Formats: sequence, C-alpha cells, structure tokens
Amino acid sequence: VIPVPIGSRVKVVGVSNKDLVSAVIVLEERRISPEMRILPVTGADGREAMRTVVGAFEVRGANKAHWRVLRFALIDSDGYANRKGRQLIVQVIPDEPPRVSIRKLAVGADLTPSALVPLTYQAEDAYGLEVVRFSGAVGDAKPRPLGKDVSTGSGQEPTLAGRTELEIEPLEPKPGQVLRIRAEAVDTLPDRLGGPNTSTSGALTFRIVKPDDLMKELIRRQKELRLEFMHAIALQEVARAKTADASVAFADGKVTAQA
Repeated sequence: VIPVPIGSRVKVVGVSNKDLVSAVIVLEERRISPEMRILPVTGADGREAMRTVVGAFEVRGANKAHWRVLRFALIDSDGYANRKGRQLIVQVIPDEPPRVSIRKLAVGADLTPSALVPLTYQAEDAYGLEVVRFSGAVGDAKPRPLGKDVSTGSGQEPTLAGRTELEIEPLEPKPGQVLRIRAEAVDTLPDRLGGPNTSTSGALTFRIVKPDDLMKELIRRQKELRLEFMHAIALQEVARAKTADASVAFADGKVTAQA
C-alpha cells in the first residue's frame, strides 16, 4: 500500500527480470502516458540489458479518501506481454480544510455602532494558504465582508497570522442588536482536485449599545476596580501591622504563638 496525498506526482523506478521494449503504468485500468523510459543496466557479465524502467503519474480526481490499483503493462524483447505482474494499492489521502481562529483584543462584549474591533487571527494549512477573509453579520442578516483580506501572494505559506482592526460601521448596526464576526481561510487546492478547501472560525459575539450606555458601563467597571484596589490596600495594611507587632515581640526575646 502506497499512501499518497491528492494532487501528488509519484515517480516510479523499477527493474524487470527480462529485457523490455515497452513499459506502461496502468492506474485503475487507465494507461498513463507517456510510456515509461527503459534504461540499460549492466549485469555481472558486463552486458547491458534493457531492464530499468522510470516513469511517473499524478494522483487526480475528487478530494476524498479512496483506493486505486496500480500495475504495469510490460512487453519483453521477444514480444511477450505480462498477463499478471505485480500490483500495488495507491491509498489516496484527501487534503484537509485549513484551520483558522480569531481572538478579540482590549474590547469587551459591548460595542458602539461606530466601533473599531481589534483582533488577532491565525490560520494553518499543510500545503499552503491562499487568503484569510473577515465577515460580520448583524442579527439575522447575511454575513458581509469586513476589513481587508490577508494573503501572502505566493499561496505557499502554511501559516498566516497577525493583527487587524475591523470597522463595523458599514454593517449599519443598531443598539440592541447582536453582532457576530468570523474569519474564513481558503487553501490552495486547485479546482481540478475539488478545491479549494475552506473553513470558518468560531464567531466573536458582541452586543451593540449606545455610546452613553457604554460610557456608563465603563464608569461602573472603573468603580468596581477602585473598590478591589482599596480592598487589596487594606489587606496589605493589616499584614504590615501584624508584621510590626511580631517584630516588637522578637525584640523582647520572646516568641509567642501570635508572633
């Protein structure tokens, strides 16, 4: 069994037990052209024999897991063809879709209708990425493009990662609505092999609020943080006082349980 990724070009090199005048690769009863090259090999007696064969074939078709029978049609120098010959199994391995994820940066769950959303993205594919796109949808509306597409141009990079800012105002969001942002990664599998493969990230979900409501929420969170800091400072003052009392006890030469 020969495991081969879809779209691969497989080189075949073999040696026959008789001199050949013709050698053809046959994949699933389809003869592959051009024919294999027949090259001389020098035997122990110093005589050249036409027994080395070299050829290649491409693994095409649908992008799904399946098996293909590989054999060789040979004709020797006496004109006899092999009726059986060796058979191999080509296990076609499909190309998997890329993986893509996004994360928000320095923003909460609430956004105003004119917000810029900073986020990071990361996409991976074993054989190369074509592009990463971003989209957003408000409520039940269809997703619409957001920001600029990310591409290396060469289509050979297995990873695309970075940071971007998406302007949501073109989606015309209204306070009270829910916004969902996603990223889509597209790989380089060609059309003739059933490509390209695409995948979509999980959604980042936000609630659209009025600017005044967002400001009130920020002030509320600031007050909560101030109370947390005050509580932490109080705990440190208590610890400091206890440490000072322990120092006084040590100075008297007595170590009490409290100290």
